[in-house]
Amino acid sequence: MNKKKLLIGSIVLNCVIILLVAFSVMCFFVNVFHEEKMVGFWGFKYFTTDSNVLLAITSGILLFFEIKALKSGDYFIPKWAEVLKFCGVIAVSVTFWVVVLYLRAPIMFMGVNLILHVIVPVLGFISTVFLEFWFNMKIGESLYGAIPMAMYGIFYWIMTVPIYHMSGEWNDFYQFNNGNLGWLSFSLILLLSILLCLGIWALKRIITKHIN
Repeated sequence: MNKKKLLIGSIVLNCVIILLVAFSVMCFFVNVFHEEKMVGFWGFKYFTTDSNVLLAITSGILLFFEIKALKSGDYFIPKWAEVLKFCGVIAVSVTFWVVVLYLRAPIMFMGVNLILHVIVPVLGFISTVFLEFWFNMKIGESLYGAIPMAMYGIFYWIMTVPIYHMSGEWNDFYQFNNGNLGWLSFSLILLLSILLCLGIWALKRIITKHIN
């Protein structure tokens, strides 16, 4: 496919991702869907929110260089911008698969939750794998994508175990620590993150070689 068309497609999807995430965050403060409970800034304690915001920010950074590339015609994208976007995609991919494989409640696929759990992760995956035809990452660099989840996992354990016992402010809302098995939940999700890093990297490598 024509690289210019792929670039334009990526620009469009990155814009859509940014707008959808911005709209979803707005819904934390404005009751757009009448069945939704407004959570305000508490919405940022969820990895769902944090991963989507990360993707929106990294998509915005990439979008800046994509527009420059479209204007100049040389299609140069800095490697660090590519890696950052990849990290955002891995983060929302973890969100998607944890919801599909573990949480699975119907409410997870309604209103804003549908946007953040399914639509944005799918758009992020499509834009990165099928439209962003530059590929400079080494396989080891793909593992940077597991860092956001690992950082959140450590923070989540601190807030829901020792801090919760002291202040009672954060409960184990994901129920990852049931039966004192938080270490197992963390290990499994970290493994999922690593597998997603390697799998999406490999798929992107195959698609990119075909395009180029």
